[in-house]
Amino acid sequence: MQDEFDLRTSELRNSEHRFKEYAESSSDWFWETDADNRFVFFSSRLFDSIGVTNDDVLGKRREDLRVDSDDPAEARQWENYLRCIEQRLPFENFEYRVKLQNGNEELVRTSGKPYFDDDGNFLGYRGSGSNVQRVVSDESRRRNQQELLYKAVALLNDGFIVFDADDRLVVCNDRYKRLYSEIAHVIESGVSFGEIAQAYADTLEFASAEEKQAWIEQRVDLHRNPIEAFDQQVASGLWIRVIDQKLPGGGTVGLRVDVTESKRVEEELERAQRIARVGSFRWDVQNRRLLSVTNEFGRILGRSVEDLLKADEDMLIGVHPDDVDRLSEAYAGADVANEIYEIEYRIVRPDGEVRHLVERGETSLYRDGQVMEQLGTVQDVTESTRIEAEFRQAQRIARIGSFRWDPENSRMLSCSDEFARICGWPKAELLANIESDNFFGIHPDDLERAKQEFELANESSDLAEIRFRIVRPDGEVRHVIERGETSLKRDGKILEQLWTLQDITESRRMEAELEEAQSIAKVGSFRWDEVQDRLISCSAEYTRIWGRSTEYLLNQTLQQRDKLFHPDDLKRVMEAYEKYLAGDQLLNIEYRIVHPDGAVRHIIERISPAVRRDGRVVESVGTLQDITSRRQAEREKLSTDRMLEAAIENVPGGFLMVNAGGFIERFNRKFFDLYPKQQF
Repeated sequence: MQDEFDLRTSELRNSEHRFKEYAESSSDWFWETDADNRFVFFSSRLFDSIGVTNDDVLGKRREDLRVDSDDPAEARQWENYLRCIEQRLPFENFEYRVKLQNGNEELVRTSGKPYFDDDGNFLGYRGSGSNVQRVVSDESRRRNQQELLYKAVALLNDGFIVFDADDRLVVCNDRYKRLYSEIAHVIESGVSFGEIAQAYADTLEFASAEEKQAWIEQRVDLHRNPIEAFDQQVASGLWIRVIDQKLPGGGTVGLRVDVTESKRVEEELERAQRIARVGSFRWDVQNRRLLSVTNEFGRILGRSVEDLLKADEDMLIGVHPDDVDRLSEAYAGADVANEIYEIEYRIVRPDGEVRHLVERGETSLYRDGQVMEQLGTVQDVTESTRIEAEFRQAQRIARIGSFRWDPENSRMLSCSDEFARICGWPKAELLANIESDNFFGIHPDDLERAKQEFELANESSDLAEIRFRIVRPDGEVRHVIERGETSLKRDGKILEQLWTLQDITESRRMEAELEEAQSIAKVGSFRWDEVQDRLISCSAEYTRIWGRSTEYLLNQTLQQRDKLFHPDDLKRVMEAYEKYLAGDQLLNIEYRIVHPDGAVRHIIERISPAVRRDGRVVESVGTLQDITSRRQAEREKLSTDRMLEAAIENVPGGFLMVNAGGFIERFNRKFFDLYPKQQF
């Protein structure tokens, strides 16, 4: 898009050059005298026509160059010329011979008109001259050139117009009429520019007649006193660049260039910069000033384009005080080095808001070993900087770091601050160590296994998960999990992977403590998928209670576990499960299971819903408690109590046991026989 914009800009410049060339080729030479009739100006064509420089004739009168002659006809020419000068009248086709500085004599023809200031004071003459000796020989060539010029003007892609000193149209091409098709019927030779402006104003809408008249006057003034080119949108929607230039004789030549496409490109560039939050600028290194900036550049800095282009403004405007020295140093280096530079810094907007920017620039004009101009961009990265900061904080809270890996070249491309913190090394030092040893910091006992798993991950696009231990510089051992997947793949080849590193040392410690607590309490835990009817996860104590491996239990559905339940309890257990799934009640059931060695274990299972979907339990969590020892103790206590009861009944006499509170705890029938009940 930028290239297209630059192309159109170049075309506009070429059009301006063509316009100047047409103006300069309209006569042999132009001249101007002051009020004393002394030459004060000659156009550059003078030397080409008669072989003398401006310095040879400036300050002299025409009479000073006259060659004395006895020819009556030439004398009459001089008399007529001097009378016109005395009366300040225009003169035409005055032919006379001149003696030149180089010793040659030439016959010249000249015409001129007096000119006055606004108060009517005579200022001198302006006119044109030609070498008569060349006129005859050059007439045919001049006609051919003129015809060629007309053809060239007619074929121009741009509108071309010429007005005489009275501001009346001399010539225009068809392209001009097509650009202003709504007033084409007015554009004829001899019409004044004021009439053209009036006709065009009639096609526009104004709030009042005064506003319309003001517009006409302003447009005529811009035409008569052109300063710089400006853009104008016509009724057809096209954007036209208006370029006018005054001719030495008082006329005006102009170009009308269709810049609609350039405007579109410019608007798209502005829109793209606004979306990307990227502004651009051109910097004059030698004069320390901005040459141009885009609207987005101004928006990012919170300032108007006009303020930024003031001569006393520089590139340090609004820079955060803490970043000024660093940025000044970077600019100083870029101003002498013909290289691309990039720097991040902060600015303070006029309203006090701080924004983070990234500036990139390169030399756009280099001359005689010096950087003359630079082209640069500024990107507002405030939001991404904030997100990165929040991401770093989130990684720090979750103890998760990240890094990018190039599997083809076996090198780490970048890593986050949290990754370096988990490893216990400064980031730069860590990257250098991993550069020389890809498996730097991995615990020796986990090294071979980790290498094998990383090699498999480098060849697969699937999500990889690798658990191992690392050893920090201070000798501390940490448990970590690395998870990675392909982030860039081309032609079936993995070019880049994104990995995370999670410090699970604390969770591993808690898991170990939980496993120990569950082992002591003989309580295992599990998570069950009710839709797939399979175990999702379980603790070590859960598998110990069942007397089966984790792998075995994970691959068994509830129906496939029927042989694990005690035959006498199977039907009751299955009915309890069905009732649990049909309602919202918690499941609390005691039953027996049979181990592979035939041992029978008494357990209590408690289950509650963990995830519901569409009113249905899809996932459950539960505990499994081994109460075999408790049931065995209860049975032993019951047997002992029965034996004690039998012994008390068989005591020869009456038996009574009273506790410390005075309450009877045990007695036999013989005691009541000896002491009737009513006595108590």
